[in-house]
Amino acid sequence: MRNQLFITGCVRSGTNWVYEILSKYYISSYSEYFEYLNLEKRKIDFHDKDSLLFKINEDMRNLNLLQDYFPKCKILILLRNPLEVVNSIYKPSKKSIPYRPFVDLKEKWSREGEADLLPAAIRRFESYYPTETVNLITRKNKRVLVLKYEDLVNNFNYSISKVFEFCKIKQNINFDDELLPLRTPNQGICLKDFSLQNQKVILSSRIPFLCKSFNYPLG
Repeated sequence: MRNQLFITGCVRSGTNWVYEILSKYYISSYSEYFEYLNLEKRKIDFHDKDSLLFKINEDMRNLNLLQDYFPKCKILILLRNPLEVVNSIYKPSKKSIPYRPFVDLKEKWSREGEADLLPAAIRRFESYYPTETVNLITRKNKRVLVLKYEDLVNNFNYSISKVFEFCKIKQNINFDDELLPLRTPNQGICLKDFSLQNQKVILSSRIPFLCKSFNYPLG
């Protein structure tokens, strides 16, 4: 039986963590292979792989197309509180695992005349949630499992068991210590933790809409 699982989600949402947990259960595992952003190439190279785990954040931007190319695959989507993610992109902590400085903010996502990088961080975050992706997340789909980072942290055993059930693989409950939940620097970030000016920037973005869509508090 073919078992192809694609893990995706916005950056800083726990995709690396879940990938590391699941990688030993699949014969073929790929993480951040950017040459496979081309779905045609991916289909050609992976069509005959019966045990495939593939993780890349950028799939969030083309989830419907991914399903078209791999009609029998399953997709695991990781969500995290939008304010925590945006803050992690805006002010990355060196204590984050893995540490990512997001050096592309100024060159790719910032606009002329902007003195602060928060708007750029928000644009980068929002790019993972086109309307089609939001619709897929908020509607029931037996081929898609949406998992919140917070549920993994707060109720790890139950949440990870749901993942194994979804993947139809037998769970090994003995996880290495480094794969167990750890508190991260941005957990608990809320709107009041931003400056008043930056709160206005956040409130004028799609973040309130995404918080509401995914049942996250804005305050």
